[in-house]
Amino acid sequence: MSLGLPSELPALPEASDETIEITPSTPKPRPKRSPEEGSARKTRRVAKPRRPARHPLLFGVEEHLRKTRDVKDGEFLRPYKRILPDLISSETALLRALSIANDLYLALDEQGYRVHIAPAADDLYRINVKEQEVERKDRKYGPYHSGSIWAPDRPTVFYIDTVPVALALTEMTERVTMRYLNGDYHREDSRLIRSAKPWQLTHSWTTEQDKPCGRFRVIAYS
Repeated sequence: MSLGLPSELPALPEASDETIEITPSTPKPRPKRSPEEGSARKTRRVAKPRRPARHPLLFGVEEHLRKTRDVKDGEFLRPYKRILPDLISSETALLRALSIANDLYLALDEQGYRVHIAPAADDLYRINVKEQEVERKDRKYGPYHSGSIWAPDRPTVFYIDTVPVALALTEMTERVTMRYLNGDYHREDSRLIRSAKPWQLTHSWTTEQDKPCGRFRVIAYS
C-alpha cells in the first residue's frame, strides 16, 4: 500500500536451480627473503649522516675577522689574528664570504678532502693573490694609494694524494671614482655625494681607487 492506496507488487522472477558457493579467498604466502636480501634492505634504511651546518675550520672565525685594525668604510678587514682561513673580505660582505667558504669546505670534505690551515712544519707559503676584478698595471687600493690588504700567515689547504692544493677566497676590487668632501674621500655614487649641495662640490676634487665590490673569486694553486 502506498499513500493509503492499494498497489500492485511486481512478480519475482523464477528461481534458478544453480547452486552458488561462496568461499573465502586464501592469501598467498609471502616469499621468504634470503639473509643477503635482508641485510641489503637494512643497509638501505640506514640514513646518511647529516651534513654539518658549519665547517669546523670556520668556528669562531667571524669574531676574529671583526677584531680588526682601523679601516675606512668599505675597505678590507685587517684582523689582528694571522692564523685564520684564507678569506679576504670587507665588513659589508663578510657574511657572504663565510657562507661561500663554508659551502666550499663542506663540499670538499664530503669528497674526502680535509680542508685545514697548513701546519708550520709543512713549510707552505701563500702566493700574492691579485684582488683586482679587471687586472691593471697600477694598483690604487686604500687612502692615497698606499693601503695594504691583510693576508693570513699560512695558506688554507687540502691534499690530493700527496699534492697540497691551497685555497684563497677573496673579495674582488673594482676601480671607482672617489670625491673628496668634508675631509675625506667618498665614492662618487654614494648617498653622501649625491645629496651634497652644488656649492659643496664646486671646489672638491676626485681620484680613482680600487674598492671592494662584493663579488668573490676562489683561487686554487699548488
